[in-house]
Amino acid sequence: MGRKVLDEAPEQTADGRPYEKRVIFITDGVTNVFLNGQMNNARDICPEIPSNEALNTPRCQIGTTANGMLRPITAMIDQSDQMKVENPGVSIYAIALAQFDTTGLNEVVSTPRMLYRASNADIVGPIIDFINVREHVCVPASGDPVDRVSEESVVDNPAAFGLPDSDTLGYVTEQGLAPGTYKIEGFVAYKGQDGVDRRYSWLTNTARPLG
Repeated sequence: MGRKVLDEAPEQTADGRPYEKRVIFITDGVTNVFLNGQMNNARDICPEIPSNEALNTPRCQIGTTANGMLRPITAMIDQSDQMKVENPGVSIYAIALAQFDTTGLNEVVSTPRMLYRASNADIVGPIIDFINVREHVCVPASGDPVDRVSEESVVDNPAAFGLPDSDTLGYVTEQGLAPGTYKIEGFVAYKGQDGVDRRYSWLTNTARPLG
């Protein structure tokens, strides 16, 4: 499926900029399904353990069957290898949800550092954001820093972003908060050159773009 998506993906944006080819696989367990969609309970090579245990045991999902079919983990690596050959420069990542044996995933990704573990689903978003920043180190524009969004870039409906209507520089606070530890969130509401209002919450220090 990943190879098909890359084959059919457009090469450029509407304004002629080239797309970067990047694939992120998200999985919550050991790969145990053949390419034909059948589960591999590995009765031929792992008869000593129950079928449900074999499904989650990497050694039972590696190699080739008697009729030459690649077992799931081996097939996964093979598909990734073909993807890399067919799409030079593609970046392949993997995010492993929960705790399980990730055997094979380190061979799927482009480099071992592109394999991430997420202890729960809430971490997936930040990991993807980190991948985006890692691949796209922002280059600061020339000129002096500004503390306000230019008039043409003010969003049409500031209230939709929780911002005051009267100013392009907004501070939103809660009154009467009890003493304690609180999380402060910063973001920028900005209208791009395409006229679309967006909320930017991943803010980086240009001197240390990766934090």
